[in-house]
Amino acid sequence: MSTSTPPLLDVVARHARERPDGVALVHDGVVVCTYGALVDHVDALAKRLRRAGVDDGARVALALPRGPAWVVATLATWKVGASIVPLDVCWPKTRRDDAIARTAARVILSAVDNDVIGCDVVVDGVVASAAASTEPTKDGAVASSTAWVIFTSGSTGRPKGVVVAHRGYAAVLQAQVAAIGLRADDRCAWLLSTTFDASLSDVGVALFAGAALCTDGSALLSDLPALVAMLRRDRITYADLPPRLLTSLSPDDVPDLACVLCGGEPLPGDGAARWARVRRLIGVYGPTEATICTSLWRVDAADVATPWIGAPVAGATYHVHDDELWIGGPGLATGYLDDDALTAARFVVVDGARWYRTGDRVRRHDDDRLSFAGRLDRQRKVDGRLVAPEEIEAAIAALPGVAEVAVVVVEHAGRSRLHAQVAADHAVGHLPVVDDERIRAWRAALTARLPAWMIPATISVAPLPRTPHGKPDLHAITAIATPSRTRVHGGEHDEEHDDDEDSNIARVVDAALATALGSGAPDRPDDVLVEHGLDSAASIVVAAVLAAAGCAVAPDSIRAAGTVGGLRTVVARRACAAPPTVRTLTELARGRVAHTPAPAATHCSEGRADVVAARDDPVLLTGAAGALGARVLAEFLANGGGDGRPARVVAVVRGNDEAHARERLRAALERYALPAGLADVVDVVVGDLRAVGVDASGPLGRTLAARRWSAVVHLAARVDLSAPLDALVTENVDVVAGLLSLCRGRPRAPFVFASTLSVFVDGDEPPRCVTSVDVARADAQIAGGYAGSKVAAEAVVDDAVDVPRLVVRYGLLCGDRRSGRAAPADWFSAIVSGLRRLGVFPDDADLDAAFDVTPADDAACATVAALRLLRDADTETATLQPRRIHVAAPRAATLRELVDAFASCGHGLTIVSRRAFVARVRAVLADDHDLGTAAALLGLLRVGRRDAVPPALRPVDLCAATGWDFGVDVDVARGVPPVPAPDAALLARLVRAACGDTP
Repeated sequence: MSTSTPPLLDVVARHARERPDGVALVHDGVVVCTYGALVDHVDALAKRLRRAGVDDGARVALALPRGPAWVVATLATWKVGASIVPLDVCWPKTRRDDAIARTAARVILSAVDNDVIGCDVVVDGVVASAAASTEPTKDGAVASSTAWVIFTSGSTGRPKGVVVAHRGYAAVLQAQVAAIGLRADDRCAWLLSTTFDASLSDVGVALFAGAALCTDGSALLSDLPALVAMLRRDRITYADLPPRLLTSLSPDDVPDLACVLCGGEPLPGDGAARWARVRRLIGVYGPTEATICTSLWRVDAADVATPWIGAPVAGATYHVHDDELWIGGPGLATGYLDDDALTAARFVVVDGARWYRTGDRVRRHDDDRLSFAGRLDRQRKVDGRLVAPEEIEAAIAALPGVAEVAVVVVEHAGRSRLHAQVAADHAVGHLPVVDDERIRAWRAALTARLPAWMIPATISVAPLPRTPHGKPDLHAITAIATPSRTRVHGGEHDEEHDDDEDSNIARVVDAALATALGSGAPDRPDDVLVEHGLDSAASIVVAAVLAAAGCAVAPDSIRAAGTVGGLRTVVARRACAAPPTVRTLTELARGRVAHTPAPAATHCSEGRADVVAARDDPVLLTGAAGALGARVLAEFLANGGGDGRPARVVAVVRGNDEAHARERLRAALERYALPAGLADVVDVVVGDLRAVGVDASGPLGRTLAARRWSAVVHLAARVDLSAPLDALVTENVDVVAGLLSLCRGRPRAPFVFASTLSVFVDGDEPPRCVTSVDVARADAQIAGGYAGSKVAAEAVVDDAVDVPRLVVRYGLLCGDRRSGRAAPADWFSAIVSGLRRLGVFPDDADLDAAFDVTPADDAACATVAALRLLRDADTETATLQPRRIHVAAPRAATLRELVDAFASCGHGLTIVSRRAFVARVRAVLADDHDLGTAAALLGLLRVGRRDAVPPALRPVDLCAATGWDFGVDVDVARGVPPVPAPDAALLARLVRAACGDTP
């Protein structure tokens, strides 16, 4: 490879001159810019960077998601002679802050809300200690030659910063483009994490070839159907995929995909052979310390059993020393950031030549080819990333109640996962929690320290086995955790079962998965459920099929099981793990809030004596595109300002840009028969609130903090009855903490938080009368991730003693009183549509069992009125103790009234035995996996007693409110408009809307 190979910037500039209209960047299926525009964006951002003081040798942190802005930011940084420090926006803040401080990054580049054009990124100053640093870097690199610093897992308990120079990058790209056969008319997918050095390959090869680089804002690698949809939509011809996907992704599903590249870990034999027979499959090998890759080869379908290393490319050289592979050549990294000892140990000079000791054990074959034979240290590849168990052990060892820990990588059926065995510290006393609860608390704490992919998939609590020398026996721990030896799920060793019982459980689970997922359903123990299409709706269908077979498994437990084997274990245990208690959820919330930074206050009262914000400031509204939020928006704009005056409202709406966000808002208003023109009246801030949950001091948080609000009304949430708690905490808990920070300072803005009465009914307390001043008892167990997330969020609101705040607990929200139109994911509507489809009703259902119905328009009126009450409340009282109100009807509807409503709409239901009802459900589900049918079965499990519904399924029980009195009289007396009791007309209207009848 000649040293005259043009660097990537020069190649991109040539494409811009020769093909200015050639498509360069595509995002979410939309062309973002051409090569001509790309160069313009890069030049514009480079000028801003220079004005910010970024020049040769500086380091620039990229706090940007995968997408066009990241590409432009990278090229602009290199254009001014600086190097990039990729930061994963999903990393815990402590990890991001550590990376910024250690690299002495001069600026951070971050996105403006959801904008994807590179010149719209924000140039942020960093903390003073980093920004003011003028000390030379300690890695010995020539400053202007450094291309990037990427952090990988470290065996010292701290991430390693690998400093990589430009000198080998272009040669690697040229070799990859040739091996892949890329041309300018190709369309290349970028799917990997921005902090994975392979991303620099995915971006680089597309731009080097003059092809189109296509990205998507979704987490595609964990959602196989979404990945297939993106590859088909964008007509992707080349993709760099994790090797595990070769097994679950079929070439037939992606006809345009001509070439696939896989690296990071050995290829799965069957999947690799299948792809190599019909498509170009490229294997790649190389550590981060050697500029992305050092080997490329065309995979032979007849020779996939051996994990080959391949022949070196791009000037790399190989040497085997005591069975360890050493790599030399121009692509070697400069070394490790601020770690001269580790650099000297791993980068050695022999006879004047510099080598990197990979730690990979290799085997030389008779034909002189090399194959991978394992590691010489404890590091292992997990999902393509090299993980040092020592770093994870250090994080777990710092947690309360941990005496000792060992982390191992369990390899089974071609997959790898992390397992931790923890010896509990009994010196601190026996905690009043079971191991499941303890493990959940540890997992929650780890999310503030480690990225998600480094958190062990399974954790067990048991003394560590020892070697004869007294050290933890890692081989024994690995053997215990291997599925073929014992079943491990959620940190508990399962009981042994005989072969007949195991086979029966496997048949039941496999049948449920086949019903929900069709012919592509997984059946091997290590098959990952989400990779085969298990989403929210499918989880509910699986739960319904299992319930019909007599197995009560909650939808959130199904999703949390992870694999087929994990789900079989859940079913075999006969019961799900004990739900978390209110106390545990409160501790979880407080632990996460401690790591949620708030934006600096940018406003003050400036002479105003009032403590609470003035009413002429706008209201900040979240969730405006939802069923409740759209109606609250309409109510605010009608008379929400009081005295019949409209309120000024600013709505945070997701979208690609403002026009797209307003169109989403307009569609929501039209869906609920509200004036669509309101979308043009309201001010819109485009953004994804999850960003505020990850870092309230980020761009969206700062944009919102720069304004004064008369109130913050937070209605947005992820309402997903099948999602486990850990999948909901960012959107349903962390966002609350971020938004509360907007209400602090002078003047203070009142905060209104939308909660749910499920914080009671989904618990294990017996039905009783609760008023708005009540909270669930500390030791009450809360079933379901959604209710649990709301309990945790209420704890965050409770602790914000410096903010006037109001918690609104809603009943079961349904369609509005006028039209019956409900949200697309409305649970009551799903049950009704399912009953309509079935045409039958179980004869053992207690017709006096009750369910709450709270029309969304009534709830909206109550919400706006409650805000007025909060504004009028005594300020000190409102800050010390949050106010709560219950928004629900004074009495519930009954199943008898629901059956009558069906009859009045001409959809009479035939009363049949429970067995016939279940058989009808099975038949319909087997036909087309109907969500409503599954909802109907799960919603009608009650046969007259609360204990007839397994605790695991309480969140999906339509009649869970039976026996509860939510005490709305006090709130009505205070001035909150009452929700009228349900009558026959309302129920008929809701049934007609859910059944799709024309009004």
